[in-house]
Amino acid sequence: MRLGAVFFLLFFAFAGRAQTRLWIETEAAQAEGFRLCVNGYWQNQGKASRSFALQELPEAPWLLHFYAPREERLLLVRVVDLPAPGWHRYVLTENFLGEIQVRYRGAVGAPPPSPQNFSTLAPHPPSQSEVLAFKEKPHPGLTAPTGLPAKAAPEPPKKAAAPLSFAQHKEQLAAQSFEFERLQYAKTHLLQGNWRAEEVVAYLRCFRYEETRLQFLQALLEAQPGLRYSGDLFKAEFRYRANRERVSKLLL
Repeated sequence: MRLGAVFFLLFFAFAGRAQTRLWIETEAAQAEGFRLCVNGYWQNQGKASRSFALQELPEAPWLLHFYAPREERLLLVRVVDLPAPGWHRYVLTENFLGEIQVRYRGAVGAPPPSPQNFSTLAPHPPSQSEVLAFKEKPHPGLTAPTGLPAKAAPEPPKKAAAPLSFAQHKEQLAAQSFEFERLQYAKTHLLQGNWRAEEVVAYLRCFRYEETRLQFLQALLEAQPGLRYSGDLFKAEFRYRANRERVSKLLL
């Protein structure tokens, strides 16, 4: 009996160590703290932190947006891909110009105090300007080219592209790297299609989290009320009772 208990504790201790976790602190004098957005979801929206530990993360890589404590001002963007399990520590610092940067300090053995679980309750997809800025400046210290490109010869007018099929849309939806990108693609391209209930179910299964799955279903039912008659099929795609009840309210 005692041996079984020891095995049980060792199993869960090993399972906990197998996760990859983030610990982020700030050493920057001008940073009173930061608000963190991971993969398009706020993690500490209500209160800025000088030290923040995050566990139960989805599969890497993660897109991190660091915001100022009390205003909607983006400090920096960083993509993190850490295949090794355990706690990994990052710090926010500032260079000689006073610019905020993030630096990797390596793996740490002891867990930080009061870690929080990854949350999808507060979506916050980055603006188009933030995405473009990150593409032009992917790492601190790199600047976008200042020279203007030479004018190219005008292209002949292109024929309108044929609408994508269900299979093509499903492939595109599943290929999105992050959950907020899937939701954005679905709301942009799938709300006007004349989809069968079975096709909608296939789209729902492309989402990782029930919260974003529910947001897409709500938008789709508002655009296509006739799909409400297939509510039982849709409710079956939600594991948690509270979410199934929310789907039931959408079908009324």
